[in-house]
Amino acid sequence: MFFLNHRVFILLLFCFWLEPNFAQSDWKEVRNEQQIKVYTRTVKGYDIKELKIIAHFDASAQSFVALLLDVASQPKYLFSCKHTELVQVKNKQEQIYYQQVNMPWPLKDRDGYFLQNTYSNQANKTIVFETKAVGHLYPLKNEYVRIPVLKAMWTIQATSAKSMIGEYQVVIDPGGEVPAWLINLFIDKAPFETVLNMRKLLATGKYN
Repeated sequence: MFFLNHRVFILLLFCFWLEPNFAQSDWKEVRNEQQIKVYTRTVKGYDIKELKIIAHFDASAQSFVALLLDVASQPKYLFSCKHTELVQVKNKQEQIYYQQVNMPWPLKDRDGYFLQNTYSNQANKTIVFETKAVGHLYPLKNEYVRIPVLKAMWTIQATSAKSMIGEYQVVIDPGGEVPAWLINLFIDKAPFETVLNMRKLLATGKYN
């Protein structure tokens, strides 16, 4: 029970996607297996460490983009993400979605609204997904604690027609009373297993 409950805390870190513009320490590798590398570093002003994952996928960059755009599929691969729905499509590059995250008793579940921007970086031939919390623009729900801060980024680099490298960074303040030291202690668990689930979902061919 100790491991299962505390793993749920970490899942908040991976239900969202960054590149903050403030003082940070150097990256520290905390896990490296199955072509998945997980790094952390401290960020001034934040108790929870910034997270970075670099992972190989046997899938095209286009299929990975399709997966990220399908926000309703997030509960299929993100631990403790119980519900996600598209709220608004602002244009071809921007969309807003709402998400709910399970937390173990006695903590209240979390929720949030997130603006996701998609664009291409022609200089290094990558596709970038940037996400930030915009929950302050929407009414609070009594049964949830609103996630006040999230800054995240996926960078997608094709290595062939059927393979790619994905790099993900995130900083988050989940709001409420969540022990930062506990999240930091098990910070590598959720992103590692979530990447494995993303690989399985991509392997079905649904997003080809």
